[in-house]
Amino acid sequence: MDPEAAKKHRLYSNHHEKISIYVYDDDSLRVVISTCNLRDQWERFNHGFWVSPRCRRLNDDDQSGGESATKFKSDLLAFLNHYDLPILEPWSNDVTSADFSDVTAFLITSIPGRYSPDNPGSHIQQVQNVLKKHSRLPPNEEPFWPVIAQASNLGQFGESPDVWLRSFFLSRLASPLAPLKIVFPTWKEVMNGVFDAELVGEGLRYSRAVHTNQLWLQDFLYQWKANELGRSKFMPHTKTYCRVSSYSTKVAWFLLTTGNVNKGAWGQYYAPRGGERTEDIFVRNCEIGVLLVPKFFGEKYFQAKSDVGEKVFPLLYDLPLRKYTEKDYPWSLRPSKHRAQK
Repeated sequence: MDPEAAKKHRLYSNHHEKISIYVYDDDSLRVVISTCNLRDQWERFNHGFWVSPRCRRLNDDDQSGGESATKFKSDLLAFLNHYDLPILEPWSNDVTSADFSDVTAFLITSIPGRYSPDNPGSHIQQVQNVLKKHSRLPPNEEPFWPVIAQASNLGQFGESPDVWLRSFFLSRLASPLAPLKIVFPTWKEVMNGVFDAELVGEGLRYSRAVHTNQLWLQDFLYQWKANELGRSKFMPHTKTYCRVSSYSTKVAWFLLTTGNVNKGAWGQYYAPRGGERTEDIFVRNCEIGVLLVPKFFGEKYFQAKSDVGEKVFPLLYDLPLRKYTEKDYPWSLRPSKHRAQK
């Protein structure tokens, strides 16, 4: 997109990514991608961090370029360079000079704008492209592996799940008919947490007015439970997405990102004012995350549970998930005033 259009989009977009680059005395560096803002009161929430291997500085005669099998380096440079800010030039130079060959994660980014199918500038396009190429389930298992979406913000999805949640979002992460489970704290869980509910609730955004217009979402909601790690009473500020087996023992892929379950983060089909919908995707937010695929760790699947002492993947919440009961309501809804109607 042209610079003027990009500038216009940033005026009403959300700068939501959380990324840090640490350069050491020996000129090596690490990249850290997290779900945590630069503020105090970290202890009130659960957060997610991905820390890269220590990337040494390339020797002058090294012709390898220091790229990884996942193209992490080139994707990071493209993300930094899109800002076109002189203050970031030294950091881009540090990244250019570093060896990222040990990085096994895919960098997933969103930059505000409109993108054609051949120009993947959004989360949904980039994740879809990686999964199509590197994470295919056997056809007989495809309908039974649910996608778990866990976030601290839920958006407005329309009058039915077919408007956006299934037709746009789920169809690219799996298939429109795959099971979808959304983990979001209930009103009761927040009220019974360790810290003051009103303060913690500021980090859990979901509009009461929106929910009353999409009460069908109640069928997709699951409780926040992290008893195995002793973190159930600390609310999640994490944003994670994964696909697990029907018995919750295997993980086909895992995404840690700053993007919540909403159109601003994941995008939607572009339709000009008064015009018909196109196949282009329009995204509002700057987001960043890492996608982990077992293939690049020398495995077929990550282990979510194990009875034989195998190393298991560090999911923050307990499996299997617990579905909302008839008495459960998402945070920001007071049960006495907002009772879901099926």
